[in-house]
Amino acid sequence: MLLNQKAAPAENFYVLTEPVAIDGDTLKVSIALGFGISKETILRLKGWYAPELGGDNPTAALAARDALQSFATAHRLTIRARGLRMDLHGRWVAVLLKEGRPVEPHQVLGVLQLTPDQHAQDLRAQKRNRSGGAFPL
Repeated sequence: MLLNQKAAPAENFYVLTEPVAIDGDTLKVSIALGFGISKETILRLKGWYAPELGGDNPTAALAARDALQSFATAHRLTIRARGLRMDLHGRWVAVLLKEGRPVEPHQVLGVLQLTPDQHAQDLRAQKRNRSGGAFPL
Protein backbone atom coordinates (compact mmCIF):
# COMPACT_ATOMS: atom_id res chain seq x y z
CA MET A 1 0.00 0.00 0.00
CA LEU A 2 1.25 3.47 -0.84
CA LEU A 3 1.73 5.97 1.95
CA ASN A 4 -1.10 8.25 0.84
CA GLN A 5 -3.62 5.43 0.27
CA LYS A 6 -6.31 4.90 2.85
CA ALA A 7 -7.10 1.41 3.99
CA ALA A 8 -10.60 0.18 3.21
CA PRO A 9 -12.84 0.35 6.27
CA ALA A 10 -13.05 -2.94 8.09
CA GLU A 11 -16.33 -4.82 7.94
CA ASN A 12 -17.48 -5.52 11.47
CA PHE A 13 -19.99 -8.29 11.88
CA TYR A 14 -21.73 -8.93 15.17
CA VAL A 15 -23.26 -12.21 16.26
CA LEU A 16 -26.83 -12.03 17.56
CA THR A 17 -27.67 -14.12 20.60
CA GLU A 18 -30.85 -14.70 22.60
CA PRO A 19 -33.17 -13.45 19.83
CA VAL A 20 -36.76 -12.67 20.74
CA ALA A 21 -39.15 -11.70 17.96
CA ILE A 22 -41.21 -8.71 19.04
CA ASP A 23 -43.18 -8.94 15.81
CA GLY A 24 -42.48 -10.17 12.29
CA ASP A 25 -39.94 -7.47 11.46
CA THR A 26 -38.39 -6.58 14.83
CA LEU A 27 -35.99 -8.55 17.02
CA LYS A 28 -34.81 -7.98 20.57
CA VAL A 29 -31.28 -9.40 20.69
CA SER A 30 -28.08 -9.50 22.61
CA ILE A 31 -25.14 -8.49 20.39
CA ALA A 32 -21.78 -10.06 21.16
CA LEU A 33 -19.25 -7.19 21.05
CA GLY A 34 -16.22 -9.34 21.90
CA PHE A 35 -14.17 -9.95 25.04
CA GLY A 36 -17.25 -11.40 26.74
CA ILE A 37 -19.13 -8.11 26.41
CA SER A 38 -22.62 -7.99 24.98
CA LYS A 39 -25.32 -5.36 24.54
CA GLU A 40 -29.05 -5.88 24.45
CA THR A 41 -30.84 -3.89 21.78
CA ILE A 42 -33.83 -3.86 19.43
CA LEU A 43 -33.34 -4.28 15.69
CA ARG A 44 -35.81 -3.25 13.01
CA LEU A 45 -35.09 -5.46 10.01
CA LYS A 46 -34.41 -3.34 6.93
CA GLY A 47 -36.82 -4.02 4.07
CA TRP A 48 -39.08 -6.28 6.14
CA TYR A 49 -42.78 -5.39 6.33
CA ALA A 50 -44.80 -7.76 8.49
CA PRO A 51 -48.39 -7.42 9.68
CA GLU A 52 -48.70 -5.44 12.91
CA LEU A 53 -49.86 -7.19 16.08
CA GLY A 54 -52.44 -4.47 16.71
CA GLY A 55 -53.49 -4.25 13.06
CA ASP A 56 -56.45 -5.69 11.20
CA ASN A 57 -55.02 -9.20 10.84
CA PRO A 58 -53.72 -10.38 14.24
CA THR A 59 -53.57 -14.02 13.08
CA ALA A 60 -51.13 -13.12 10.29
CA ALA A 61 -49.17 -10.88 12.68
CA LEU A 62 -48.74 -13.73 15.18
CA ALA A 63 -47.76 -16.14 12.41
CA ALA A 64 -45.12 -13.67 11.15
CA ARG A 65 -43.73 -13.17 14.66
CA ASP A 66 -43.58 -16.93 15.22
CA ALA A 67 -41.89 -17.50 11.84
CA LEU A 68 -39.20 -14.93 12.65
CA GLN A 69 -38.72 -16.40 16.13
CA SER A 70 -38.30 -19.92 14.75
CA PHE A 71 -35.84 -18.75 12.11
CA ALA A 72 -33.80 -16.60 14.50
CA THR A 73 -33.57 -19.39 17.06
CA ALA A 74 -32.56 -22.01 14.49
CA HIS A 75 -29.70 -20.09 12.81
CA ARG A 76 -26.50 -18.28 13.72
CA LEU A 77 -27.35 -14.75 12.61
CA THR A 78 -25.21 -11.64 12.34
CA ILE A 79 -25.52 -7.99 11.39
CA ARG A 80 -22.99 -5.72 9.70
CA ALA A 81 -22.09 -2.65 11.74
CA ARG A 82 -21.28 -0.39 8.80
CA GLY A 83 -24.24 1.65 7.60
CA LEU A 84 -26.46 1.16 10.66
CA ARG A 85 -28.90 3.91 11.54
CA MET A 86 -31.64 4.40 14.11
CA ASP A 87 -35.30 4.79 13.22
CA LEU A 88 -37.77 7.23 14.79
CA HIS A 89 -38.50 4.72 17.58
CA GLY A 90 -34.86 4.32 18.64
CA ARG A 91 -34.42 0.92 17.02
CA TRP A 92 -31.33 0.06 14.99
CA VAL A 93 -32.27 -0.62 11.37
CA ALA A 94 -30.16 -3.57 10.27
CA VAL A 95 -29.77 -6.10 7.50
CA LEU A 96 -30.06 -9.58 8.95
CA LEU A 97 -27.32 -11.92 7.73
CA LYS A 98 -27.00 -15.70 7.69
CA GLU A 99 -23.62 -17.10 6.69
CA GLY A 100 -22.65 -13.57 5.58
CA ARG A 101 -25.56 -13.21 3.16
CA PRO A 102 -28.65 -11.05 3.62
CA VAL A 103 -31.76 -12.91 4.74
CA GLU A 104 -34.63 -11.92 2.48
CA PRO A 105 -37.98 -11.44 4.25
CA HIS A 106 -39.83 -13.82 1.90
CA GLN A 107 -37.42 -16.59 2.98
CA VAL A 108 -38.82 -16.32 6.51
CA LEU A 109 -42.26 -14.74 6.20
CA GLY A 110 -43.33 -16.13 2.83
CA VAL A 111 -46.75 -14.80 1.88
CA LEU A 112 -46.98 -12.88 5.18
CA GLN A 113 -44.50 -10.28 3.84
CA LEU A 114 -46.38 -7.05 3.08
CA THR A 115 -45.57 -4.36 0.55
CA PRO A 116 -44.55 -0.99 2.03
CA ASP A 117 -48.01 0.40 1.14
CA GLN A 118 -49.78 -2.52 2.83
CA HIS A 119 -47.56 -2.06 5.88
CA ALA A 120 -48.39 1.65 6.08
CA GLN A 121 -52.09 0.80 5.89
CA ASP A 122 -51.66 -1.78 8.66
CA LEU A 123 -49.85 0.80 10.83
CA ARG A 124 -52.80 3.17 10.38
CA ALA A 125 -55.16 0.37 11.42
CA GLN A 126 -53.01 -0.32 14.47
CA LYS A 127 -53.23 3.34 15.53
CA ARG A 128 -56.99 3.35 14.91
CA ASN A 129 -57.46 0.16 16.91
CA ARG A 130 -55.39 1.52 19.79
CA SER A 131 -57.41 4.73 19.95
CA GLY A 132 -60.66 2.81 19.87
CA GLY A 133 -62.25 5.18 17.41
CA ALA A 134 -62.51 5.99 13.76
CA PHE A 135 -59.31 6.96 12.06
CA PRO A 136 -59.60 10.09 9.92
CA LEU A 137 -58.38 9.72 6.33
